[in-house]
Amino acid sequence: MEKKRVLLLIEISILIIAMISAVYYIRTGKILGFAIFESQPGAEGTDSYISQDSDDNLGSDPVIEVGKTAGGYELRGLINYNATDIEGETITSAIMMLHVSYSSNSNNITLKVYRITSQWNELEVGWTKRTSAESWGAAGGDYSELLDSVQIAGEGWYNFTITSAVRSWINGTYENYGMILMPEASNSDFKDIDSSDSADPSLAPKIIIEHFANAPPSISSLSTDTSAESPKNIGEDVEYNLLG
Repeated sequence: MEKKRVLLLIEISILIIAMISAVYYIRTGKILGFAIFESQPGAEGTDSYISQDSDDNLGSDPVIEVGKTAGGYELRGLINYNATDIEGETITSAIMMLHVSYSSNSNNITLKVYRITSQWNELEVGWTKRTSAESWGAAGGDYSELLDSVQIAGEGWYNFTITSAVRSWINGTYENYGMILMPEASNSDFKDIDSSDSADPSLAPKIIIEHFANAPPSISSLSTDTSAESPKNIGEDVEYNLLG
């Protein structure tokens, strides 16, 4: 008997979810669907790198250097993507793909990706400045929230999960100022990542976002005032509470 009541509650839950989806379709005329947003900008892409030993702008370089120079100066990358085409949609995953075209040696480096918290200009940014007229809050870039950490070995493609950042940009929690690539490396260990100004556009940084168009709220929990231990009698009202 108890098993039947549990199965009944499960069936009712499924029915409620189906009703929510049906109401959404009636009100919007749209069928929920899965889609993929893909962007690999060419020379119009926004990326650069900054060097600790200089405030020179490197936004037009064909590569994004990350690591450390022989003198121990750090090299950090900056990348931004325009994802306004999917504003208001539900993000299920977001991946940034970077292509390493050169390694200074066979040593591995760890590359950490953080969300940038200040606006910067691709053709003006440097180690201490984010634009020609404005400085970073701290030299080397303003950032927060570790998004992913990947070990970089030799040449080839590497994937970084940036789902939380893309979600925060799409839902308006944070402004989209892009990401900073922070290396953990020894002196003379650095990698060249193809930039949007690469001679081969197919090797430029790439972003792939999986999303649902206008998905209804998901149900995180369901509670009711009847249970297997204390069931309602036939004909009594049953109260349900849904939390999204």
